[in-house]
Amino acid sequence: MIEILSFFDGEYVLRDENNVVIARDNSLLQPGKYYIDSPYPFIVNNETTLVRAMSSSNTGPRTNAFRNAVRERDGRCVITGEVALGALHVDWVGFEAAHIFPLAYEQHWKNKNFARWITISPIAGGTIKIVQNGMLLDRTVTKLLYFGYDTKRIAGKHLDSRFLDDPQRPPE
Repeated sequence: MIEILSFFDGEYVLRDENNVVIARDNSLLQPGKYYIDSPYPFIVNNETTLVRAMSSSNTGPRTNAFRNAVRERDGRCVITGEVALGALHVDWVGFEAAHIFPLAYEQHWKNKNFARWITISPIAGGTIKIVQNGMLLDRTVTKLLYFGYDTKRIAGKHLDSRFLDDPQRPPE
């Protein structure tokens, strides 16, 4: 995560306020004060923050293809792990195929050439509406991501490993 916020020219370590080195592993970073310790220069990322907003449900062949590809790949909420039990009967009530990079910022996606990270060629409609820019979420989780009440107790959870291991997953 620290590599998203900063760009490094060499090695570094992350330390807590007690000067303890924080291991680079899959452990959750606990709330607290941290600092970067490096003999090399680094730059704090100054990219514009894009504000997230609820998207309206679009229809059409591009949207349907995206939604169906995400449903087929994931089959469950990638955050809570809740399985879409009705999927065998084409009943996806309570689940949404969400775009990771918001459709509202498609021009920003194009300007920054984010399509370079997509490894699957789109059949039609461009790379922003491809399965690699999506994930299946429980509808209540979608609302949590926007409005902040953690009624599903997802704080601190990792993404489902089946999602991370899938070759159609979003690029890192």
